[in-house]
Amino acid sequence: MSKSSIDHYEQWQIALAIDLLDSFDPLFEVPEQRATLADLHQFLLEYGLSAEPEPDATDLATIQQLSADLREVVEVEDDELAAQRMDDLLDSVRPHASLIADDEGGWHIRLAAGAGLDPVARLSAEATLGLALALQHHGRDRLRRCAADPCREIFIDLSRNGSRRFCSERCSNRHNVAAFRERQRAREQE
Repeated sequence: MSKSSIDHYEQWQIALAIDLLDSFDPLFEVPEQRATLADLHQFLLEYGLSAEPEPDATDLATIQQLSADLREVVEVEDDELAAQRMDDLLDSVRPHASLIADDEGGWHIRLAAGAGLDPVARLSAEATLGLALALQHHGRDRLRRCAADPCREIFIDLSRNGSRRFCSERCSNRHNVAAFRERQRAREQE
């Protein structure tokens, strides 16, 4: 893992990537959270990206596919295959690189979406760079899928010992209650 610090912009890119690939929650009344153009428009605004020109059906399909592709990088079992898939995604990004000073007096290269991109192209580039940064700074083993079925959320385990299993307290509690009930049923059947 890299020991370099993560600046605010990189944190934003990582959050954007994780939020983009977590577009499905089976516990919601409407599980797909970016199923409509209005959903995509709102997502762009939430991350401070311009929503002009208005996204169209092709843009929505592009972002849904990118979400699936980013998820695959995290969920695929083989590290080499994950790296190849990430490289394929990075090949489609034409980032702008700049050298910036960090808070500790050091320097690092900042990669950002190039200028003049439409909102969906910028979203695609920033999210792809964000997942690459998450892999660089945290390692692939710290990007996890929630252990509480049917949740599919991806999260970054930032715990000291790397033992976090759930995306949220909600899922942890739901999993623990289900496990307790299963133990109770097993005892009753004995």
